[in-house]
Amino acid sequence: MEQFEFTQSANNMTTLPHVSDAERSVLGSMLIDAGALEVCLEQLREEDFYVPANATIYAAMRDVRASGNAVDLVTLTAELERHNKLDMAGGLTYLTDLVTFVPTAANVQHYIGLVETKSTQRALIRAGGEIMRDGMDDEKELEDTLNLAEKRIYEISMRKVQGTLVPMEQIVPEAYHLIGELAQRRGKITGIPSGFIELDRMTNGFQKSDLIIVASRPAMGKSSFAMNVAQYAAVHNAKTVVVFSLEMSSEQLVMRMLCTEASVDSQRIKEGLIGNNEMNNLMEVMDPMSRAKIFIDDSSGANVAMIRSKCRRLSARAGLDMIVIDYLQLMQASGSRKDGNRMQEISDMTRQLKLLARELNVPIILLCQLNRGPDTRADHRPVISDLRESGSIEQDADMVILLYRPAAYMDTQEYEMGDNTSQIIIAKHRHGSTGVVKLLWQGEYTRFRSIAQENQ
Repeated sequence: MEQFEFTQSANNMTTLPHVSDAERSVLGSMLIDAGALEVCLEQLREEDFYVPANATIYAAMRDVRASGNAVDLVTLTAELERHNKLDMAGGLTYLTDLVTFVPTAANVQHYIGLVETKSTQRALIRAGGEIMRDGMDDEKELEDTLNLAEKRIYEISMRKVQGTLVPMEQIVPEAYHLIGELAQRRGKITGIPSGFIELDRMTNGFQKSDLIIVASRPAMGKSSFAMNVAQYAAVHNAKTVVVFSLEMSSEQLVMRMLCTEASVDSQRIKEGLIGNNEMNNLMEVMDPMSRAKIFIDDSSGANVAMIRSKCRRLSARAGLDMIVIDYLQLMQASGSRKDGNRMQEISDMTRQLKLLARELNVPIILLCQLNRGPDTRADHRPVISDLRESGSIEQDADMVILLYRPAAYMDTQEYEMGDNTSQIIIAKHRHGSTGVVKLLWQGEYTRFRSIAQENQ
């Protein structure tokens, strides 16, 4: 096998990007101004300093402050001497010079920005070297190597947008302002509307960062329900939606969506029985459907790492408002997470998807197959405990929707004479009430309809 040898790595280059004067200005500001000290301790880390002496001084100031003492030249010197690090920090002369290096701490935020920028550049260089090293390692799984490479770069890019401690005096006015906005929008949906009036009244729409489980036994219409929601969000509310379809091809999915939008019988299309009127109906919806910001991925065997990677890129490139995944049990565990324990793998996937919803601040609609519990009951009605053999789905979900269509359990004659009402059971709702919403199922158009809209 051909071997590769590095003569110089990114980690041992003699000089990496840095601005030593900016580092000294930060330290000087911390010594002369208590407010600047707190700002720097919140925004910077020891490893952000390139010059070893500066990193040592910063760490010592952090430790002095953590002990509850004021940070000044005396306490800083004592801390360094106590750990035999005064010489490492450049000695007393260097510390004294820091106090006079900046006349004022007014520009400390500018200095912090310079230090952060150079630190990020160095982190990218180090990550590049590590990615190169991993890429040469034949013993590592390629999928793990790709995931780790993306993780390294993404963590660097996300550092600037990480949350921080916020005082109540700042949060309370913001919360009050939000309450005022909600009052002005009385009766309006705060999340992404589903398109079903009765459901939106109960949920107030699908909220950002929520993981919404839509579960049922087969043939209840969960894929149609999720696509109806996605289609309404994209076509009628100009939202950007990504759909991961592990069961159907993108062509099959789009054909369904066109039939739904145009009210054309999908079975007639499959049988080639479509007429001129139906073709005209399809033509009318072609333009709005083509302009809808729906992205479809029909890769079979997708895993969370793949979904996370694609969603991050789409979010950065075009923005992202909603993610739909059809469906959980068809997903594969990622790389080294494959341990043969399927329940544990599913638990890990739902936890990772909840984290992704929070990271991208979008609702994720995750379809899920229920166990056979409903089939053993006289009324076949699903309950939330039918999820409990599927790892931690119930615990990770912000909302659990169970679909129940009684007509699906009838024989052909009963079905034709029966009621096509479907029950949308909100079995868990972290932010609101639970209950049942009834919708009409129009199987020929693969869609659900609001009863209120149908009666208008």
